Amino acid sequence: MNIVLEQYIRNIIKEAQISNVQLYHMTSKQNVEQILKFGLKINSQNALTTHAFEPWMRQIYGGKKPIFLMTDTQALMKQYDYDRQFDVILVIQGNINVVVDIPSLMDYGAHVEEHSIWFEDAPDMLKEYMQGEEIYFDELFEDDGLIKACMKLTKSCASVSDIPAQYIRVLQMQQTGF
Repeated sequence: MNIVLEQYIRNIIKEAQISNVQLYHMTSKQNVEQILKFGLKINSQNALTTHAFEPWMRQIYGGKKPIFLMTDTQALMKQYDYDRQFDVILVIQGNINVVVDIPSLMDYGAHVEEHSIWFEDAPDMLKEYMQGEEIYFDELFEDDGLIKACMKLTKSCASVSDIPAQYIRVLQMQQTGF
């Protein structure tokens, strides 16, 4: 992606505000103290998201590395289905601004292009938002209904804004698995 496109995407990203819903985030034990003190920060080192995705994620999300969140703990455990010593599940509750979790849409057949995502066989709940086989980024980031439909499908979302510490508490600490 080029700089002009990155700036365009940065300008169109609008987060949908989700009120009074619990969202979940997984982190390692070593991060908990800092998160509880300073909150979750965009553009931070992330041990659970592969660094191979980072360059294109920053392009897609307007130069930012988002915070990925899940809508329930079962989905969270399935997403990170591997052994990690001292996994920590955080619960986030408050008025959280979210956008579509594009990497999770890829698990449902989305292909990422320069200006859009497309599906060979789109999930039914996304078909009303499609133009042909595509959904354009401006719609992905601006349409509250589409953001909520994607959250329902993937059981995930992302935030391109910091999440304050007062919205976060530890739900569960586990040693090796769940």
